[in-house]
Amino acid sequence: MYSNAKYETLAAKMKASVEALGYPVSLYQIPHWHDEGTAWGFALRHKPLVVERCMQEFPQDDILYMDADAEMKAHPSLVIEDKTCDTALNFIRPKHIHGCVMFFRGKKGLEYVRKWKESYELYPHIRLDEIHAYFALREMQKVPGFRMLTLPFSYTWVPWTAGKLYPTAKPIIIHHGEGRGPDKDTVLREASFHLPV
Repeated sequence: MYSNAKYETLAAKMKASVEALGYPVSLYQIPHWHDEGTAWGFALRHKPLVVERCMQEFPQDDILYMDADAEMKAHPSLVIEDKTCDTALNFIRPKHIHGCVMFFRGKKGLEYVRKWKESYELYPHIRLDEIHAYFALREMQKVPGFRMLTLPFSYTWVPWTAGKLYPTAKPIIIHHGEGRGPDKDTVLREASFHLPV
């Protein structure tokens, strides 16, 4: 997913890293937000829309969403070998899903994505996609038979956090965290992890 030249370049690198391991990739361009001061928060709203579109275009496929500034370094064998999970997620901390890499499968995976999208409509004052993703997870945990696989940090590897804590570990997917700036700081402050779930 990308909206401007910077992220288009990053998305092309991400695509190349995934294709080098033999997996097909679809890139989606989202509208470019006119105000760079709030563009980061605007782009976050498009994640569930992009995943939903991809799942509709490829209904027989499992979908691994990766941010444009991510890079696949090795085969994501956990999600390939586990044939029973509807979604696979990593947690930064309790109630905070790491939204840079997320996996979805089948009807319940699509239902999860739609609840993620619906959360934005219910709580428009919260812009952080990861809080909305957690809301969707809580709703899906009420669905009989829903199964989530928890991904280790090697699937959402951030060099300056997990890289410092686990320096000898081998990352599967690196998240380079290019989305920095005042709007990101504002979005994180706004969220404050207070979604009523």
